[in-house]
Amino acid sequence: MDIIMVLLMSLLGLIKYSQMGPFSIYGFFSFWTPIAWMFAFMLFFYFLPRRRLSLYPYVVGFALFGYMLGLVLEGFGVFQYIGFWRYVVPFFNTLWFSGAAWVFFRLEGVKVK
Repeated sequence: MDIIMVLLMSLLGLIKYSQMGPFSIYGFFSFWTPIAWMFAFMLFFYFLPRRRLSLYPYVVGFALFGYMLGLVLEGFGVFQYIGFWRYVVPFFNTLWFSGAAWVFFRLEGVKVK
């Protein structure tokens, strides 16, 4: 699903990858992007708290971590947020991680206390 979102944001002109060299996938994103997000979500699900009080800051923290990672990659010149998207990404990431946590809890049958 992450690959679809990255591809969609690239096609809509919200983000842009550059200087990818041989790791470019049709010029849209790097080969390493889905692998990096896979490990990020593995950590997210593994340490996902079961208590509501700590769940909210955890989700927001991961969303901000994803945003800061984008800013670091932007500083290296390999990634760029385009236009207003730079300011919307933290909210989008919060919704993305919230949705992932909700689906995880539903599929696993975990009750949030």
